[in-house]
Amino acid sequence: MPKSIGQQTIRIGTVLFHRLNSIQATVIGLDEKHVHVKYDKPLENTIEGKYRYSDIGIQLFFNEEEVSSDIYENNLSAKVKKDLEEEKLRKEEGERKRKLREKEVRERREAEEKARKERQAKAEFEKKTKEANHQRGQYEIRDLYKSKDYNGVIFYWESEERDNFNEWDYYFCMKTLYELNRYKDCLECYQYCKRNSPDFNKLDSIMELVLSHESFSDEEGRVFTGLMKYPLDLPQIVTETVLKILNVSSLSEIDYQRRLRMSFQGRTLYDPDRVEVADYSVSSDTYLLTYFPLNYYKIWKPLGVLELEHKLPLQCKVLELGAGPGTATLGLISFYSKRAEENPEENYCLDITAVERETSFSSMFYELTSAIINTCPSNLNIRIQLVQQDAFLFEVENPNSYELIIESYMLNSYEGRKLEEQEEIVNVIVKAMNNDAFFIMIEPANSYEIICRIAQKAKDKGMGLYKESSYESIPIENISLYQETLSAKLRWKDIQVHSFSYGILKRSIRDDTECQQKNRHTRILSRMVYEPGS
Repeated sequence: MPKSIGQQTIRIGTVLFHRLNSIQATVIGLDEKHVHVKYDKPLENTIEGKYRYSDIGIQLFFNEEEVSSDIYENNLSAKVKKDLEEEKLRKEEGERKRKLREKEVRERREAEEKARKERQAKAEFEKKTKEANHQRGQYEIRDLYKSKDYNGVIFYWESEERDNFNEWDYYFCMKTLYELNRYKDCLECYQYCKRNSPDFNKLDSIMELVLSHESFSDEEGRVFTGLMKYPLDLPQIVTETVLKILNVSSLSEIDYQRRLRMSFQGRTLYDPDRVEVADYSVSSDTYLLTYFPLNYYKIWKPLGVLELEHKLPLQCKVLELGAGPGTATLGLISFYSKRAEENPEENYCLDITAVERETSFSSMFYELTSAIINTCPSNLNIRIQLVQQDAFLFEVENPNSYELIIESYMLNSYEGRKLEEQEEIVNVIVKAMNNDAFFIMIEPANSYEIICRIAQKAKDKGMGLYKESSYESIPIENISLYQETLSAKLRWKDIQVHSFSYGILKRSIRDDTECQQKNRHTRILSRMVYEPGS
């Protein structure tokens, strides 16, 4: 609808002129209070403006005749200048973003080209290496194994060239032989590797798996020291008690909602970026089912090392920090039970103090330890005390009285402990240990640096690193409770071995002749699997 100002009528399409700046504008819209205009030359880009009718005459002239006074000239001039400045800033910002996008595209293309060249160079290197290996008579057994061409691996294993294998050829041969259940051949492969590469220890964990399935006579097995023969399954009473705690007779009885919760908690239980102390009050049953069976026999590895060197006393006072549901304690009891069975003429004793802050874990601890104690041999006496307290705040009542201190999966980042808290545990250990005591640490394989850090901190307190290993594994494929979790879809991944790292600290590094002589006559559990020179 046309609008009138003075004697002039404004319609859509009316051309207005700015007197001072020679700016031309065309009316593009009208409403009750405003007139909408679009500026034309000399602006580079047209800009839409909106002004009240009373302001139209500010600096605009209709048909080159003034329709209002010059009272608002400065105001409208500032508006035009502001529009120009904003348009300039928009252009500059658009240009900056365009250049940034071009830079990102260019850098991405350069990175892709660099990666392509690296892949090409790697492929050429592998090709040349493969050709060189074939010229030297070293066969690509690894490629055959990874492609599951087991017949090809066996062909090389049964050839006369196996005397010329490198250590990795033996490694992949032994993995193939184990998967084919050829356990006696595994022993032979292990012997070949130890004769040709005595310092190569990658076959040790496979050989321990073999020992879980096969017993060798002394004539066949006298090849080296230090391997542990693990039981195939958890003690039956332990499995039954776990199911009792879960209030089921088999895992298939767990209802859908509980199974869904436990499966989710099992995936998220360990958060490497955790900043708060882990809380197991609502997930203790998940931990018991998911990790307890996997961790049960891990304590046997460092215990086997100490036993092999006759450093484990027959009567032992033990302190476990962060006992959880009793995983390491139960593993220790099982180990000593086996020692007692192998040496019925000896009397063994375990006096155990376990420290645990979680109430839900404490009740599990009591049930599990009470159950297994009833199955121990008569020549093994066990006393257990559980202290309901945070292990990092534990006050040692009887200083320098413990002969063995254990922590299992308590110091790693998944537990949410700060660095200073992890290192502070050294003060508790030093106060608790007697002069000949050992401190065993068991942590995930990817947390080995924690063991090294604690060992370095303990060095300032007069302790030393006695033994350590950055990678160990135990067989779990025949643990029935673990297999049930797979069948009930409570675990999301099937694994044959579970890896970990461990460290053994000693109060003073000296020759413990008295302890060695005291225990040397007992039969040990660690197998004599390889003896140099045989």
